[in-house]
Amino acid sequence: MANNELNDLLASLEKRKEPATISENTKLRKIEENSLITMGDAKLDNANIIDRFRASSLRSKKELEAAKLIFDTNITLLAHQSDAKVRESKAFWDAKSVEVAEKIKTYVQSNIRELEIERLTSRNDAIEEAYNRANDKMQEVIKKDLPDNLKVKLIAQLVDNLEDTVERIRNDVIAEKYNLK
Repeated sequence: MANNELNDLLASLEKRKEPATISENTKLRKIEENSLITMGDAKLDNANIIDRFRASSLRSKKELEAAKLIFDTNITLLAHQSDAKVRESKAFWDAKSVEVAEKIKTYVQSNIRELEIERLTSRNDAIEEAYNRANDKMQEVIKKDLPDNLKVKLIAQLVDNLEDTVERIRNDVIAEKYNLK
């Protein structure tokens, strides 16, 4: 509204094109024009302030939305990264547990083999000892001055005892208990 009045005033001044003498009326009119201009500017300034406030509010709202979007994106990124780290850690520990299980299995199997070899060696040593003792006893029986009939019976008993002893050693209770045959 102030702009229209100002434009009307300027248009009327253009039409007159009076000489450049300034009278009291003109001074008053110029002061009024200046005040009109000032009042118009104030109205314009108020509109600009409101527009700037709205723009600032809109800009703040857009900035807030952008910050929220960036924040949400970063949260999603962190969630994906943490999920990836969890999967990586789980895979690492799964592989590590398989590795440890294999080491334990190898260690146990090695010890079982060593025990079995030791058991077989001691069993074979015991069988060999039984044969040697039976052989020594048979040699004693043969060297003694006994009837041949008695010697044959004693040697048969020694052979039977030897077979029973060897069978007992082969069917060791420990071997049966741990299925080491």
